[in-house]
Amino acid sequence: MEAVGQCVESLTGLLNDMLDVARLDAGVITPKLSDIPVSRLLERVAAAWRIQAEAKGLRLRVVSSSAVVHTDPALMDRVLSNLVANAVRYTERGHILVGCRRVGDDQVRIEVLDTGIGIPADKLGEIFEEFRQLGNPERRRDKGTGLGLAIVRRIASLLDHRVDVRSLSGRGSAFTITLPVAGECTLEEVLSEPMANTARRILVVDDEELVRRALEMVLAEMGHQVETAETVEEALRLGSKRRPELVIADFRLAGGTTGIDAIRALRASCGRDLPAVVLTGDTDPATIRSIVDEGLHLLHKPLRLDALKGFLKHVA
Repeated sequence: MEAVGQCVESLTGLLNDMLDVARLDAGVITPKLSDIPVSRLLERVAAAWRIQAEAKGLRLRVVSSSAVVHTDPALMDRVLSNLVANAVRYTERGHILVGCRRVGDDQVRIEVLDTGIGIPADKLGEIFEEFRQLGNPERRRDKGTGLGLAIVRRIASLLDHRVDVRSLSGRGSAFTITLPVAGECTLEEVLSEPMANTARRILVVDDEELVRRALEMVLAEMGHQVETAETVEEALRLGSKRRPELVIADFRLAGGTTGIDAIRALRASCGRDLPAVVLTGDTDPATIRSIVDEGLHLLHKPLRLDALKGFLKHVA
């Protein structure tokens, strides 16, 4: 059953990527350009992928910058996430570096460098094609869907940002994307703008340590105060000390309990108006129906950053 679940999860990821390609090709995505510090872009992608990198024994290092660029933050999150995801998947030892440098007076080049398997020189022109995975002849789904770089190329074209790659087979790769520097906007002005999502106290309930850590890092980077619990009992102890303003609970918890059980207990203790969302990778209609019938929000795993942001904005 676990293998079947992993297969379904992989197919879900493939379908989502194919839908993204179709939407980009159809021209129905309109960029929402704004001025954003490069540091925010780099820190977000690092928070999203540092756990996976460390699990492989890799060092993920970010070199920040004071530059402010003009781009669509959500689309750039997707571009950088796909590039770092590839670096993690195809690097078995060494490190991954994410940083940037100025190019003249009006551009910034963000770079994702790795010490992975590299790309043969005669194959560099193929890697942005759909379903092209040079280092995955057996088509393993844990190596991605084969659409990540195709999506990168399409988003870069939509935003009029230049994407380049250089690589040495067996030595590593360097992907770069060049963005325009913001006009007269300064870093101080951007940082002084209010965050899109009001900071809140969030309680994460999940019995998998890696998931708890990853969510804690991502949410904390967004400016939220985060506490984590492994069990319903631990969640209640934390909730009794300090009432959370939002609960994020995985559906399947240890000991046969569920995220619904955790939310019911917390609402009984902290108030029925406590906002909550259930995370699940389960596609069983009965499971989904039980969550919806409880009047709870639902987010599917693997959790996408844009979906999480959308939920937080909805709650706010």
